Amino acid sequence: MKHDVRAVIALFLSLFIVSGCAANHFGSASEEAPSATTGPKFPEPSTATMKGGTYVNVANLRNIGIGLSKNQVRDLIGAPHFHEGVFAVHEWNYLLNFRRDGQTLTCRYQIRFDKEMKVDAMYWQNPSCINFLESLHPVGSVNQRTDAPIEASQEKMVLSSDALFAFGKSNINSISEEGKNEIEEVVKSIKSYKKIISIDIVGHSDRIGSNKLNQKLSMARANAVRAYFVSEGIDRASMHTNGVGASEPVSRCPSGRSPVVIACMKADRRVDVSVRFLN
Repeated sequence: MKHDVRAVIALFLSLFIVSGCAANHFGSASEEAPSATTGPKFPEPSTATMKGGTYVNVANLRNIGIGLSKNQVRDLIGAPHFHEGVFAVHEWNYLLNFRRDGQTLTCRYQIRFDKEMKVDAMYWQNPSCINFLESLHPVGSVNQRTDAPIEASQEKMVLSSDALFAFGKSNINSISEEGKNEIEEVVKSIKSYKKIISIDIVGHSDRIGSNKLNQKLSMARANAVRAYFVSEGIDRASMHTNGVGASEPVSRCPSGRSPVVIACMKADRRVDVSVRFLN
């Protein structure tokens, strides 16, 4: 009897270990679960900001892996499709569509980030999604060569908000002549690149004012710069905007709100433009 019990326990453990290792190139599969201890929780498709999902490049999807940054994930498959928030977000969710021979499959895909905001795990809500993807591009097929990472360069340019906008303003029509000249130089640089992969536009503010107001102002100014780029013929789909308020200062100024302190914080009032491109 004791031998029978031991045999059952050994069989259970072996099955558990095998199932725990059953991940593949696209990530692991998991059904919806009530808590993080038993598996990921996926948002309902009806709550997605990207209604109906989007068709994704499978070769790019194959490049998603442990250790990638959020910017690298966004470059490969775009921004998340749900209301993920702005600060300290450790989970991105997607609705991804795939088509073959007239058949379309919509899959819920989740990426988890660790405390350093690096990819820590990937999950599919429906296990059939992995089977479908493997049937499109089996691991080890000739298509595997597309998994090589993209060799790209990056350039970061900083635009002064004080030069771009009048005090308290943030829309494209309020960009000053000095600001237009500054942006035009950035536009020339962007258009000189062989192929644009992505453009990240991040608005910043100084610490004066409420966090809510500063975040809103920084986001509005980033969107205004993107609108200007679009008016100059730069592809809107390649650009991503974000506003981080006063959370990323670069100046070292004393406390207070005197004219001297405000002038000291000029470098904090900026819009960063980071361009990833192929040489």
